[in-house]
Amino acid sequence: MRRILLPIMLASGAIVASCCSASEGEGLLSKYAARLTEPRYYMAPYTGGIVVDGKLGDADWLAAPASEDFTDISVDTLPAKQTFVKMLWDAENLYIGATIIEDKIVANLKQRDTIIWKENDFEVFIDPDCDGQSYFEIEINAIGTVMDLMMNKPYRNGGDFYMPWDCPGLVVRTSRDSKAWYAEMAIPRKGLMMAFAKPEESRIWRINFSRVEWMRPDREENWVWSPTGKIDMHMPERWGILYFAAPNESVELGEADLTGWNTMWALFYAEMDRTEGFTADVRALGLTNAEKEAVASIDISVAGNDFFVIEVTDKAGVKNVVDYNGKYRQIPASK
Repeated sequence: MRRILLPIMLASGAIVASCCSASEGEGLLSKYAARLTEPRYYMAPYTGGIVVDGKLGDADWLAAPASEDFTDISVDTLPAKQTFVKMLWDAENLYIGATIIEDKIVANLKQRDTIIWKENDFEVFIDPDCDGQSYFEIEINAIGTVMDLMMNKPYRNGGDFYMPWDCPGLVVRTSRDSKAWYAEMAIPRKGLMMAFAKPEESRIWRINFSRVEWMRPDREENWVWSPTGKIDMHMPERWGILYFAAPNESVELGEADLTGWNTMWALFYAEMDRTEGFTADVRALGLTNAEKEAVASIDISVAGNDFFVIEVTDKAGVKNVVDYNGKYRQIPASK
């Protein structure tokens, strides 16, 4: 049996789990506790072949585990209508099957790359190399109209979208009945290539799902699989973790010490929220002595209001690194 630590990934290739609760006591981690959400995870089974028809009736779909209930994007409440997701994969594709419970199906937009979220939709966000940069968004409505785009980095960091991109080889099919509509996607793994990365060689992706529901004309609801703690889907560090499970692979999930990871992100959010420029002073960012002493070391490099890099090494020697663009990584402890 293979043991995997869950949430972000170390260079060794193991999943190192993800941020979890970090709100003990007063201080910076308490201030940003709402954003230090714990990404959910999904072990996607391997499939020998399915028919993408939007009906989710293949034996592999029926056997695949369903996701947890969706939740509100920023508060711990269940939506008025539920959504469930399953995932499968093979050498070529990631397959996504979604069940969207709906008593009144409305879908009128038919032109590709129109703003699909202006009406009820289902959305997929994928970061294949798990660094918070160069990620992909695919939105569909109940009749299968697609809006797909690439992002160079999150909007909060000055990111921009590229709408002319159409995911090569993407297949989308939908169906409906009296209780729900169903979405099935085949997303070519090689189609999500950017910056010369080879996503088909990675067994760990960051991924999230969102449902926009217009309960009334002047208000949209945002219901998601892995909550971000803020009304903003463009927080890749808060997305869930997808693991491509090999056939007959047995995996045991373990827990990781997330103190360094949480501390790094709390410092990052504090830097981004400042109005008077970035700072290398952790006390000015609100970190308490107790929070500082809970990790092995903290180093912040700052260049005016244009650049910063935060490095937090935990007591186990794992280094967590993030820069002003939100690009992050973990460096395992040296042996």
